[in-house]
Amino acid sequence: MAESEKPVFGAFRVIETLASRVAALRGWRRHLLAVAMGTLATVSLPPLYLFPSLFVSFPVLVWLLPGGMRRRTAFFTGWWFGLGY
Repeated sequence: MAESEKPVFGAFRVIETLASRVAALRGWRRHLLAVAMGTLATVSLPPLYLFPSLFVSFPVLVWLLPGGMRRRTAFFTGWWFGLGY
């Protein structure tokens, strides 16, 4: 069995499914998730210092920006993330 043909199990399967669902979001749901992840990223700042929150918020931001996206859509997704931040 080739490397690319190996089945994905367990946690990797969950992450892969979550990433595809996040990438498929459109409209206000995409913007709301971007704002929420920006807000989640702020808890890593003083006085809370919850640095591990960045390990959730930034991967979701990357999943919101799939390849082949129009520049305008990518800009506004980042803008909404920044607004939440």
